[in-house]
Amino acid sequence: MKTARPGEVLRELLGRPAILDQPAVCDPLGARLAREAGYEAVTLGGYAIGAHLPLTSGLSLEDIERTARAVIRACGLPLLLDADIGWGGTEDIPGAVARLEPAGVAAIEVSGQHLPAELPYSAARERDRAHRGLLARVRAARAAREHMLIMARCTVPPGGGYDGALGQAAGLLEAGADAVVLHAPASQLPRFPRDLPGATLIYAGSLVPGPPVTASQLQRWGYRGLSVQYHRCYCTRMVAAGQCAITWMPGAEHRDDLERKQ
Repeated sequence: MKTARPGEVLRELLGRPAILDQPAVCDPLGARLAREAGYEAVTLGGYAIGAHLPLTSGLSLEDIERTARAVIRACGLPLLLDADIGWGGTEDIPGAVARLEPAGVAAIEVSGQHLPAELPYSAARERDRAHRGLLARVRAARAAREHMLIMARCTVPPGGGYDGALGQAAGLLEAGADAVVLHAPASQLPRFPRDLPGATLIYAGSLVPGPPVTASQLQRWGYRGLSVQYHRCYCTRMVAAGQCAITWMPGAEHRDDLERKQ
């Protein structure tokens, strides 16, 4: 019997009517606990990898691949890897894909960060240059992958405009991104699915404080996935009478979703 590839499994999960809630984990133990709590996919970020090792800089592709393999081995769930901090430039993306896809990574999230600034500095010019670089990364990753999903990050900066972010998201999808991982204020969230019909959108939080957003709201608006770093969520394994139970202690804004999972 043919075994489904991780990217194919994740694509199927994102195509269901119900929103896919894939929490960000920090290590293999967190990934195992997420699986036992009922989650069907997980996210692993570069910051989490560095904190777990621990490293504050110099995170290499070897570090990323080794940690991704350990997380996948621990949980067996599709993994969205957000870790292009160690990949270098656009020319390094194909080599990274060639290593991470055989390692079992279901999807990678690419971004336009970590570009050296040009002088004299211009915030608008840097944003434009970063976006052009991100489009190139998406195309390079798409050309190199076989079944892995290619996702691209789109961030609405504090004080940033909706129209600019919408145009960037549309450009990423046109460049071949399978999904857009969106960081946007809560007030703008209902608009993106309406203005990008048929797009696979994954909500990953906001850079600015705002009202809490639940998985049920995101699903109603048209989002396909939710990937939140539960910084205040602690997983505790309790063994009693020979049985294992999972207790989640989240922030109030996520308690309803996590209790639903239990």
